[in-house]
Amino acid sequence: MAKSIYIQTNGCAVVRHDTKVYSKFLRLNGCLEVATPDEADIILMTTCALTSEKEDAALSQIEHLKEKRPTANLIVGGCLPKINEEKLRQNFCGPAISTMDTKALEDLVQANIPLSDVFYEADEEFRYESDTPLKSKNDKMQLKLVQLLDQDYPGHNFLNIPKRNKT
Repeated sequence: MAKSIYIQTNGCAVVRHDTKVYSKFLRLNGCLEVATPDEADIILMTTCALTSEKEDAALSQIEHLKEKRPTANLIVGGCLPKINEEKLRQNFCGPAISTMDTKALEDLVQANIPLSDVFYEADEEFRYESDTPLKSKNDKMQLKLVQLLDQDYPGHNFLNIPKRNKT
């Protein structure tokens, strides 16, 4: 029987794009995407951590998902594991993935198709969190802008946000 997966995100356009790729990757590897966490064997939460408020919101959502479906395998992705892993680990001890390290996700679903071979087409429609369809033209434009900025100004590292100093 196929593993069921629920995907939720609170991320920016870049994280939402990654989430779309994860969704396609999981479906290509035999997972069935479900509408609520109550139905899921696996829950993937992709996060934003650009500000402490976004970190706190992500951690609150992670806690809610753990309580709502304690038997599901919860995976946290997005920026929080990359920017502030210490804060994440104070609240969550499960697998965490980033765009650079997705082995945990591939291992969990015993992937036949590696994530690196999956691409998201801009014309595809994607549903997340509120079950509202996203028309990805705006997301694609934002992602392209970030990629161009990252390319033109490599020292600023727009696509790979650096870790925040602990204060």
